[in-house]
Amino acid sequence: MHKVLLVDDEYMITEGLKVLIPFEKWNMEVVATANDAEEALDYVKNHPVDLVITDVNMPNVTGIDFISQAKELGQDFAFIFVSGYQEFEYVKRGMELGAKNYLLKPIDKVELH
Repeated sequence: MHKVLLVDDEYMITEGLKVLIPFEKWNMEVVATANDAEEALDYVKNHPVDLVITDVNMPNVTGIDFISQAKELGQDFAFIFVSGYQEFEYVKRGMELGAKNYLLKPIDKVELH
């Protein structure tokens, strides 16, 4: 079973993703959620994950910085950015880091699948 980490400073987003995405259908399980990038980085340092779905804009440390720092530490997982902002620089940086996708909030269920 593939392990998934959900990261967003909005509690309702992480809880909504759990309901919106049929993780079991793709042999996945949400093993943890994090309310900020620092908590997520601490988690991936000690627990391997296969997929991270993370918000871009969060207080203190952005989702982009989180992914960048995790990669510098040698963490290897696929990731998808979600954001309420359609900022080209965010999309560009996400692509440079190897993002599998960049989805805009509100998240479209069909697009996510």
